[in-house]
Amino acid sequence: MFGCHSKVEFCSQQFTDFSPALQPNHQHSLLLFQNAIEQALTTGNTRFEWIYQRLDNTLFPAEVLLTAMEIGDFSSPHPLQNKENKLLQAVVRDITERKRNEEKIKASLEEKEVLLKEIHHRVKNNLQVISSLLRLQSRYITDPQILEMLQESQNRVQSMALVHEQLYQSADLSRIDFADYIHSLTSHLYQAYEGNAKRAKLLINVTPVLLNIDTAVPCGLIINELVSNSLKYAFPGNNMGNIQIDFQNSLDNPQELCLTVQDNGIGFPKAIDFRNSGTLGLRLVCSLVRQLVGNIELENDLGTMFIIKFPHPDLR
Repeated sequence: MFGCHSKVEFCSQQFTDFSPALQPNHQHSLLLFQNAIEQALTTGNTRFEWIYQRLDNTLFPAEVLLTAMEIGDFSSPHPLQNKENKLLQAVVRDITERKRNEEKIKASLEEKEVLLKEIHHRVKNNLQVISSLLRLQSRYITDPQILEMLQESQNRVQSMALVHEQLYQSADLSRIDFADYIHSLTSHLYQAYEGNAKRAKLLINVTPVLLNIDTAVPCGLIINELVSNSLKYAFPGNNMGNIQIDFQNSLDNPQELCLTVQDNGIGFPKAIDFRNSGTLGLRLVCSLVRQLVGNIELENDLGTMFIIKFPHPDLR
């Protein structure tokens, strides 16, 4: 392992002959090894990785286990002969092959990460193409009701595209910062409903949380539908008010997340059962809540408040 031809040659070398002057962290080998010896003598053992140097000056990585061993003649009645002595046993294992395999795995993971980023980027681009097609189609529509339906479909597609854009930009390709996502989504909605948005101030209170794509997409679509409804119907005429989004751990159950979308507008019509509404938006919201294995409630005392609770995705 060290390039010696015999035990005699090996034992005639100094420690410094088998180590470069500096380790990869640019610290002196001698000082680091002295610290390792002190730790082993204090705690009993220590394990660490080390770069060794063969006699031909080639380097190789190794794993070192230092173990303190106590020896002495404890049967002697003489107190000086009972004094304990500590020796160190060093086990050195060449880990060149392990390091090579680790580098292969790391390279493979980096390649897959680039591939996943490319997938999210392409999905986002394809969804934006669909959104653009809907916007172009709307230019040839004169019926206000059909025009509104196209606008709503465009907003839904855009809410999904934003999820993939966030994942593409995220350091963690499996989860997104949902607080940032909500700000981006609502900013888009306020641009889409520019006329109505002037009458509604947006308040966002979101606990920092990372959500996977299976949770972020349904939540994004729910927020899209409920905020859109508030912008369209909560403040008719010249009425002014607030739209508020809260997203945090449920106070009743810390293993649940609670999403609240509310406004202080004219309120949800009491004659309409939102769970059996004929509108696509509310039917979609209820379906998405079921997809999250959650439940939804409506409070209609001061404006409109939808409260949605569902299990935390990391605890399911």
